[in-house]
Amino acid sequence: MKKDWTIFLDEKTCARLIQLCGDDPEAAREFIVQAVKEKLGDIPEKEAPGKNLNVDGLKEYLDSGKPGSRSYGAKGQGW
Repeated sequence: MKKDWTIFLDEKTCARLIQLCGDDPEAAREFIVQAVKEKLGDIPEKEAPGKNLNVDGLKEYLDSGKPGSRSYGAKGQGW
């Protein structure tokens, strides 16, 4: 899946990119894509959110409120 992103570069970075790629926007786009991929490759991927969540006692916690009251669910929200 591809997505369009808009980025803003400072003048020095923009000048270096133009110097490297000339006035070819496709070359600049490819350079940026490769730079981001390379940088992301250096960062380890995190596991899926929630995969290692400790949910021991969660059911009891949520069931501890009185049915029909506002004391259950997202506790501390004050609704």
